[in-house]
This record gives sequence, C-alpha cells and structure tokens, in this order.
Amino acid sequence: ALRDALDDPVWARGARLADPAGRSADRANLDLRLAEHTRQWDQHALMHALQERGVPAGAVLDGKQLLLDPHLNARRFYQTVAHNPDTRMPPLPYPGRPWRIEGSAPAAKAAPTMGEDNHRVLYDLLGLTQTTLDELENKGVIGYRPTNPKIEPAMPLDVQKRRGRIFDYETDFREKVRMHTQHLP
Repeated sequence: ALRDALDDPVWARGARLADPAGRSADRANLDLRLAEHTRQWDQHALMHALQERGVPAGAVLDGKQLLLDPHLNARRFYQTVAHNPDTRMPPLPYPGRPWRIEGSAPAAKAAPTMGEDNHRVLYDLLGLTQTTLDELENKGVIGYRPTNPKIEPAMPLDVQKRRGRIFDYETDFREKVRMHTQHLP
C-alpha cells in the first residue's frame, strides 16, 4: 500500500524490503529513501494518499502550520489564554485537550505568577496565620516578585536565527496571533 501510494518507486522493490525483518534491518536506508521521496509531496496530500490505501499517516506540521490548521480550528482545539497584566503578555492561543466534555473547565490556563498561590496554599490549606505569612514575607522566605531581578536584554530575533537558536520568525507575529485568536474561545 505504501509503495502504491508512492507510485511504486524502484528503490522500494526487492527482497530486502519484502518482509518486516528485512525492512527493519535496512531501516536507516529505508528512512532516508522515504524522506527523499516524500519531500516533494505536500504533507496533507501525502497523508490522504496513504490513508486512502489503509496506511496510518498524519501530516507533520510545524508550529505555525498547527496554529493555522483548518481542521484543528474547526474542532476549536486552541484556547485563548489571558495572562496576568504584570507579565505584559498578550492573550495567546494554547493547545487544548484532544477531547472535550461539555461543561468541563478549559484545559489551557496561564501559568501562575510568582507567589500567586501563597495565600491559598499556606493560609487556606496549611492553616498558617496571616501574622506568620507576613513574617515569612518580611524575612524573604515567600514573596511575589524576585528580590534581585537580573533581566537580560532580549537577543534580537535575527541574531537568534543566525546563531541557530531559532529556525525562523514572523515579523508580524503579534498581528497574526491577534487576528487568529479573535474567534477562539
């Protein structure tokens, strides 16, 4: 079925690939050949061609393609999450659960800020008094902000790309995210 979907390439024929043991023994070469041969395909077209022949397959997408994927968006997979204003982060889309139960809480939520849960955990759950919490805060044991923050300047995106830290970036990322998240829950 795989050979049929790939138009029966010559390299895929032969005794060494006729059974699972042979394919396993030649796996490194087989992986290279498949990669070379399928590179020319659109990932969705290849996925459909394989699935039509009973070969389990899924398109391999990068982060941008996933965020803009019509299927995931039709299924309302991403959820827009608002962040604490102190973080200065805009609302951003985050992956939700692959399943949904009516009435359940959203899966995606913003990470807590430093100390956000201090009162709930230490006072409500552990039963410490407010006086004890105040003492712990005065001693620097608990807090709500770093006591000695060292904020490194952000490395420009073009420098990160040149150094291989990132593959690519969108110059209009914020606008694209804003446009995309307008319709998300």
